[in-house]
Parts: sequence; structure tokens; C-alpha cells
Amino acid sequence: MRVRRITTVTLPDVTGATPDDARSQLEDLGLKVDLKRSGGFFDELLGGDRVVCDSDPPPDTEVQLDSKVTLLVGRTC
Repeated sequence: MRVRRITTVTLPDVTGATPDDARSQLEDLGLKVDLKRSGGFFDELLGGDRVVCDSDPPPDTEVQLDSKVTLLVGRTC
């Protein structure tokens, strides 16, 4: 018999944060982060910095440690 302890964390709301800050915050919680760009062609033409627009799973979701969180980043959300 093998006993496994499942540890979960609540996903924080990183919407509006810079991708680097959001990645750091989530990795500090023991999660894996995948960044995906949004906005397409027009997002490349716009000035300004990219921010986190959305996450999958959404904020306040209980996830297991070492889970993957996808962050959608763009200049316009």
C-alpha cells in the first residue's frame, strides 16, 4: 500500500501583474507556469507593457502542487 498526501494551494489573482511577477508568484507556490500571448497582430503594434489578462484555471481555484497554470498575456485585455 502506498499513501500519498495531496497538497493543494489556492490560485491567487495575478490579473494585471507583469508576466515576470505573476510567474514568480505562482512558482513560489509550487506551480508550473505557461505563458500564452493574446491580442494577435494588433497587440504587436500597440505600445506599452504586457500584463496578465486571464488565467486557466481561474483565480481562487484549489489546485495541486506542481500543477500547470496557463497565463494569457497581452497589451490590451
